[in-house]
Amino acid sequence: MRIMKHSDHVVRLYDWFDMEDHNILVMEHPGTSITLCDFIKENGGRLTEAVAKDIMQELIVAFRLCSERGVYYKDISLRKVLIDPDTMQIKLTGFYRALTISETQTGKSKSVAERRIHTLMATNEGLYRVLKGMVEAKSLKLWFGWKNTPLSKECQDLLRKLRDRESGIILQSILDHDWFKKTPGTDALESDGNMQLEGMDSSSAQPSSRNPTDVPAQNNPTGN
Repeated sequence: MRIMKHSDHVVRLYDWFDMEDHNILVMEHPGTSITLCDFIKENGGRLTEAVAKDIMQELIVAFRLCSERGVYYKDISLRKVLIDPDTMQIKLTGFYRALTISETQTGKSKSVAERRIHTLMATNEGLYRVLKGMVEAKSLKLWFGWKNTPLSKECQDLLRKLRDRESGIILQSILDHDWFKKTPGTDALESDGNMQLEGMDSSSAQPSSRNPTDVPAQNNPTGN
C-alpha cells in the first residue's frame, strides 16, 4: 500500500503500528463507498453490461498501475473493490495478500519482465470472477425473471478469453476487445438505462436504504 500511495484507485494507508499480538493500520475511509458486491445487490442482483463495462475499465486502469509499480494484487473479488454509487469511482482494498512482482513464485526462475507477464495473465482469473459476478444473475428467480437473459456475444467471448490462459489476452490488451468497442445502447438487458423484470415489481429488487460498508480490516503491515 505504501508503493501504491497517491493513486486515486487505491485506499490510502496513512500510518501503521506494530503491536505485540496484532497490527493496526490507519487507512482512508471512503464514507460514501460500498463494496462492489453490495452495489450489485442494490441494483437487483445484476448490472447492465454498460455499467459493468465502465467498472471494468476503471479496474483495468487500477491493475495496470499496480503492475507498473511492481505490485501483484492477488485474490481479486467483488468484496475487495469499493465503489462510490454517486461518482462510480472505484478503489482497491484488501492488500494483505499482495506481493511485489519480484516476490511472485512462477515455478521457474524468471526475469522480472517475465514475472510481470505472468502476473498480468494471472490477474485475468480475478477479472473473470468480477465480470461474471456483475453481469450474471445471482439466483434462479432472477434468471427466469429477466427479459432477454443471454449476454451479448462480445461479453461471452471476453469471459471465455479471461478464463482461458491459452487465449493470449493479458491485462494490457483487454480494452482492445470488441466488448469495449460495442455501442452501449445495444447492450443486452438494457432499456433506457434500467433493468427490467418480468413478473416482479422492479422496485422490489431495490432495497429502500443503503448502509455504507466499512473498509475491510487488513493485517499486513509490510506495505505491499
